[in-house]
Amino acid sequence: MEIWILKESALDRDYERDAVAIEDGWTVMDIGAGLGDFAVRVARERPASRVYAFEPQPDSFALMQENTRMNGVSNLSAFPEAVSGQAGTLSLFTVTGLSGQHRTSGAREDGAEVTVPAITLQGALERLPDRRCDFLKVDCEGAEYEILLGASPETLGRIRHLALEYHDGITAHRHEELAVFLERNGFSVRTRPSPAYHDLGFLFASRRSG
Repeated sequence: MEIWILKESALDRDYERDAVAIEDGWTVMDIGAGLGDFAVRVARERPASRVYAFEPQPDSFALMQENTRMNGVSNLSAFPEAVSGQAGTLSLFTVTGLSGQHRTSGAREDGAEVTVPAITLQGALERLPDRRCDFLKVDCEGAEYEILLGASPETLGRIRHLALEYHDGITAHRHEELAVFLERNGFSVRTRPSPAYHDLGFLFASRRSG
C-alpha cells in the first residue's frame, strides 16, 4: 500500500496532473496527509511555500514526522488531527489494517478504532498565516463530503485551488453532488474517474475569476 501511495502522489502526481501547477511561495494544505508523501515532496520542491499537513492516524503521523526529518524539510507544519464536519473528537477506524485506509466516515463496525481530535475546515484554515489556501489537497476516505458540503461560503472563499480523491459508496453523497456544490460556490470543476475502481476518482476545482 505504501508503494501504491507513493506511485499515486509522487510518480503519477495524480493530485496535480489535471490541476494547476503548484507555485513556489504558495500556501498549501494537505488533509489526510498519511505518510507525508504529498506534503513532504511539495515542501522540498517549493522551498518558499508553506505546507500545512493534517493526519489523525498516530502511526501515519509519526512516519510523516520521520519523513519530514529525513528529507530536511523545514517549511512543513504537521498536525495530528482529523479535519471533519464538526470540531471535537471522533472515532477513526482502520478498516483494513493497511496504511492509508483508515477513515471516519461510513466505517465498518469490525474495524480497529481509535479516538482522535478533530477540527473543521474553517479551524484548519485558521492555522494559516492569512487564513487563505492557494492549493488544498484532500484524501480522507469519504470524509471529503462532510468537510466540504458543511463549509460556509466564507470558508470556501478562502481556497483558490482544490484537488481531492473522491470516494463514492461510503456515505450517502457522491462526487456529482460535490461538483455541483462547488460550482455554485464559485469554482470551475472537472473530474477524472479511476480506471480501476468505479467508486473512486479525482476532482479538481479552481476558483473562477471575477
